[in-house]
Amino acid sequence: MRHTTLITFASCLFLVLAGLNSPASAQEAQDIGKTEFNRHCASCHGLDGKGKGWVAKMLTTRPSDLTQLSKANEGRCPFIKVQKIIDGREAIVAHGKRDMPV
Repeated sequence: MRHTTLITFASCLFLVLAGLNSPASAQEAQDIGKTEFNRHCASCHGLDGKGKGWVAKMLTTRPSDLTQLSKANEGRCPFIKVQKIIDGREAIVAHGKRDMPV
């Protein structure tokens, strides 16, 4: 279940970054989403999304467990909130300043 949630999140990440304009198949979206997640998120959030990436132990604020996003939002993945965090409309202090995000 958690792996599925993480893949769904990674796919969401891809679709947000692609601006929903790409005619990518579901498998392509998963592959690209996973690559983007691994490249930009996994160092802090971990490959499994649980907040235990190799950088996490060096941070003063523990990265969130992304596998719990749906659980914390009444069983639904908060795609709009995630999109706003990714594109900078909703700031996350741990991600750094919007002009030079971590």
